[in-house]
Amino acid sequence: MTHFANRRRSLLLLATLIGPFATVAAGAPTAAVRPFGMQDILGLRRVTAAQISPAGDQLLYVIEELPRSRTGHHTAELWIASIGRPVQPRLLADDLTLIAAEANWLPSWSPDGRRILVPAPRASDLRIYDVETGARNDVAAGADVVSVSWAPDSKRAALVSSDGKVAVANVGGRSPSSLQLGDSRATRAAWSPSGSALALVIDGDLYLMSPEGGALTPLVRRPGPDQDPVWSPDGKWIAFSSSFGEPFGTSSLSVVAATGGPPIDVGRGVDTGFGRYPTRFIGWGPRGESLLFARLNRMTHLLYRLDLLTGHSLPLLAARRADHGFSLSADGKRAALIASDPTHPSRLLVADLELYREREIATNATRIEAVDTGRLTTLGWTSADGTPIEGLLLLPASYRAGKRYPLVVLMEGTYGSFDYSFTSRAAADNDVMTPFQQYLLAGAGYAVLMPNPRGSWGYGPDFARKGLGDFGEGPHADVMAGVDEAIRRGIADPGKLAIMGMWTDGYRAFYSMTRSDRFRAAVVLNGLFNLESAYGGDSRPLLDRMLGGPPWKRRDVYDALSPARSAEKYRTPTLLLVSRGAPCCYEEQGREAAAVLDEAKVDAQLATYDNAEQLFQHGEPWLATLERIQAWLGRYLAAAPRDSSTPPGPAERQ
Repeated sequence: MTHFANRRRSLLLLATLIGPFATVAAGAPTAAVRPFGMQDILGLRRVTAAQISPAGDQLLYVIEELPRSRTGHHTAELWIASIGRPVQPRLLADDLTLIAAEANWLPSWSPDGRRILVPAPRASDLRIYDVETGARNDVAAGADVVSVSWAPDSKRAALVSSDGKVAVANVGGRSPSSLQLGDSRATRAAWSPSGSALALVIDGDLYLMSPEGGALTPLVRRPGPDQDPVWSPDGKWIAFSSSFGEPFGTSSLSVVAATGGPPIDVGRGVDTGFGRYPTRFIGWGPRGESLLFARLNRMTHLLYRLDLLTGHSLPLLAARRADHGFSLSADGKRAALIASDPTHPSRLLVADLELYREREIATNATRIEAVDTGRLTTLGWTSADGTPIEGLLLLPASYRAGKRYPLVVLMEGTYGSFDYSFTSRAAADNDVMTPFQQYLLAGAGYAVLMPNPRGSWGYGPDFARKGLGDFGEGPHADVMAGVDEAIRRGIADPGKLAIMGMWTDGYRAFYSMTRSDRFRAAVVLNGLFNLESAYGGDSRPLLDRMLGGPPWKRRDVYDALSPARSAEKYRTPTLLLVSRGAPCCYEEQGREAAAVLDEAKVDAQLATYDNAEQLFQHGEPWLATLERIQAWLGRYLAAAPRDSSTPPGPAERQ
């Protein structure tokens, strides 16, 4: 790959340039006058998407606002800001209520910088805005669009719909013309710089196709996923995310010549942080000599540079935060990103990538000021088998050393993967605000433990593989060792412990409650209680991978790990939040858990929702869920903190 050696900058120079700009973002709130509460959730405004213009001189961004009242609406606004000129940002649209809530792609610039393509409130429609005049042209896409790529002439765009079809739309407003893929289903399209070809992701492989239609030309076909193609500026290469031909291998970066040939796995040995899932961003650096990518490293999520000649990668910044929403100018010299840390929900930054310098673009997003969100600390401990574990410990508002506080163990997603962002999940969940809000808990007087047990993303392939085949006991031991560490440090009250989990971590909450009677209350959102019955739903791929096959072939494993098999030990009062109509069986799983508690005469509350979106879209059901969780925990844990020197009573002893 001698092409990539031309004018390569030395790694030593890059490392020298990083140092002066290293910052630490997290810190205690200043001038705190009251604890964080529901009034701080209502009307919270955050930057949730950003796109730098091709010329690198303008910035397109989305501001989302949570409802200002229980009967309000979650809204999204589209803004344009100038970079380097003293011009006030301009509001382009204020009615895009579904940009982040339902659309799977974000607003994008045309290559000439004159138009912007935006998802409309109906996912099957598109809006095209003229940047200069603000004039709008609507295009009926005819299907839910999940991927968009502009043609280099700025007159057409390739659209991939949720049913796997690819169409080419004319920005003049004519109906899109479909490309014939036969029985194949596409998930992504990327238009070449010359305009002569589309790179398509079909069934986890890469193909080329003329935008006028015709035959599909295989480019990369091998086991495992190859996805997210990005053309080099000269159109000679395509970078993509790959597991290097291993169906369940760790994903990293590859490149392939646009003319064909074997892929070059330039990212071997480079951990992007998400196990078998792709990095959240890939782009080409200046002159096409490097790849820029997002990496989750422990609890930071930052932009890295991979030198394509040497294979060495380095962070472009050292900061205690989690960035997301990356985009690049056409020449790869400037990047836009959204930075998030515990006291800054979202800061819009533009970075010079040759001399990595950041500048903040002023927005009207919320800043957390004069509010006590608690103090976030990094906590490390050792699990029962000697495995080192770490996580986040959020101390309650108005924390006083020497006092013990009720402790809530918070678990979200598949495995831990908490980070230093405001939501604590920006890297894993694109900064979605779930119903589990740690700052509301801290404001109510709880300490909050957010553990990253074995299997968590961001700690390397070996640590991630520890979760395979050890779906329950190992992570449970990791979490309980973290609880014990918070007790040992005099922070947690051992008699006032609660656990909260959602999705796969909802299963782990159930598992822990069948292995320990130390939790006084629990909240589980769409958790798996009976692994055997869950196998028939959308959890089948997960259970095949984690447990090695179906229940009838792995009976001993399912018997050991399914909470339903130890139901007689499940005696923790639980708030069960379940959604109907999911591909799996979450309502049935929740009802089965509720029946166990009802038979044992243990308090349980089952709250059902019409669909999972009601639990995550920020409307009235979401706000009501926040209050329901607070009330449930308050029923079992509310009490004044006690001196850490006071010994626990008989019911509290471990």
